[in-house]
Amino acid sequence: MEEGADFEDVERVLCIPRGHFQRNRSGAVVNIRRTDLTPLAKYWMAFSHANIQPCSHVSDITLSRALFIYCAIRNLNVNI
Repeated sequence: MEEGADFEDVERVLCIPRGHFQRNRSGAVVNIRRTDLTPLAKYWMAFSHANIQPCSHVSDITLSRALFIYCAIRNLNVNI
């Protein structure tokens, strides 16, 4: 799912203005801080943490979870 992902579009859909993915030293996408998410993305994050992939760490979301939320918001099919 991560291969071929349009990270710029994911940022546009999930992040508030000036929000963005955090990247490691080599420039690879790592996560998005919760504070950078739109209200709708925060809702989907809480829903997925509580019902789909339980997780107690909620200060940021991983790339795979961000892509899942992106697909949910864009109404794309996801094989979970």
